[in-house]
Amino acid sequence: MEYRVDLVVLSEQKQNCRFGLTFHNLSDQDLHNWSLIFAFDRYILP
Repeated sequence: MEYRVDLVVLSEQKQNCRFGLTFHNLSDQDLHNWSLIFAFDRYILP
């Protein structure tokens, strides 16, 4: 299976920020019973 995950910062403020996450299925296979799990620290460095 091929896929791409895009993560973009939608807005930034002093105490918080909003992210947009898009999952792209690049294969010809349908996805069934899948999940996406991720975690990150409070700070993400560029």
